[in-house]
Formats: sequence, structure tokens, C-alpha cells
Amino acid sequence: MAVADGGLDRDNCYFRDAGADDDTESMFGDNWDMTQRKIVHYDDSFGDKKEIPMGHGTYVSGIIAGRKSSNGVDEEVGYADGVAPGSKLSFFDMEVGSTGIQDPGVSRLFASSFNSGRGAKILNASWGRGYKGKYSAFCRDYDNALRSKYSNV
Repeated sequence: MAVADGGLDRDNCYFRDAGADDDTESMFGDNWDMTQRKIVHYDDSFGDKKEIPMGHGTYVSGIIAGRKSSNGVDEEVGYADGVAPGSKLSFFDMEVGSTGIQDPGVSRLFASSFNSGRGAKILNASWGRGYKGKYSAFCRDYDNALRSKYSNV
């Protein structure tokens, strides 16, 4: 599973991984670490590795893939486990500070999450723009990429 949003609280009990206490972790940037319990990839090349308190990225990621673990190793039933609690998570950070999410471009976002076919098969991008009911160039770019390069995912 992949989520593109404004940040992810990696210390939240629904995402905590043992030994994942600093910013030198093996899943940042272009790296993927499938040995992690929950977050296997965190692309911070566009954002800042931070989430504002009670932020949207953590909320959405929890709904999708959250699975509680108090110690980052042993999983336990949580009151708010996600709909796919056994899945691993790739996250693309789209925000610096509290400025709101910015568009990294369709190619950069999809390439990061897809990881040449070894990454996520499902990407949630539950953020909006002021389209005012119009099918914009932004929408066309994303739809064209999905139909052409990523249609077999």
C-alpha cells in the first residue's frame, strides 16, 4: 500500500517499528526495507519527514494500513486497526512544515511508490485541489499516467 500526503507520524503505535527511532533509517529516500513491520519506504525527497499534530497523512495511513504495536515488534488488536492491517506501507511526503501539500509531479510520485514493479500496487492520494468542477490538466496528467505507464499494476 502507498499513501501520498502531508507527513506520517512514524512513532504512532499503529506504525511503530522496532529500532526506527531516528532519521537514518533504511527506508528513507529511494530505499525500501521490507524487513520493517509496517513502514517499508518513506520518500522524504520532497517533504520533510514530519507530520503536524493530528495530521491528515497519519490519519489516512491508519485507516488503510494501521496495525497496533506497543513495542514495534509484536502486533496486537487495536481499536483503530486499518482495513488492510497486514499490509506494509510506502509513504510519499508532500509537505514541508505546515504550508500544505505541494504537487511533486505525477512521474515523481508514481515512480517512488511503484518502485519499478517491486513496490506498492495501490496508491491513496486523498488530497484535493480547487478544480471548481473542471477536468484540469492536473487531472489529465494523472489519468494519462495511470492508463499508460501504470495500467498493469
